[in-house]
Amino acid sequence: MKKFLFTTLILSFCVSVIYAQNDSYNNEDTEFYCKALKQYLFNLSHHNAGIVESTIIQLMKLNRECPDIPYQMTIDSLDAAAKNGRTANIRFLAFIASRYLQDPANPELFSEIKIEDDEQLITMLLDRLQ
Repeated sequence: MKKFLFTTLILSFCVSVIYAQNDSYNNEDTEFYCKALKQYLFNLSHHNAGIVESTIIQLMKLNRECPDIPYQMTIDSLDAAAKNGRTANIRFLAFIASRYLQDPANPELFSEIKIEDDEQLITMLLDRLQ
């Protein structure tokens, strides 16, 4: 009986912590996002292709939620990755992300795109950028 109560208590605690977390970006905390952006820039030169691809998608999501931080170094790094990326997929994603970050109308142009599904994000960006 004690094990059951303990397990139930731990499970309910974990569920409450998960639901208490806010998964949206806070535009007021730009210093935190600038630090995150620096880490993303570092990750763009990582030797693992999966980390680089994930970083590119995360950069697009960050720009969507927090467009106020400066992205020029990021755009330059993405342009370099689009030209010199290790894999074709990295070059492709970097090209799309660079165009997305350079477009001044991207909040309005891409407002209805859901950012939860990465493949849908890339597909819809391709459709809009053509």
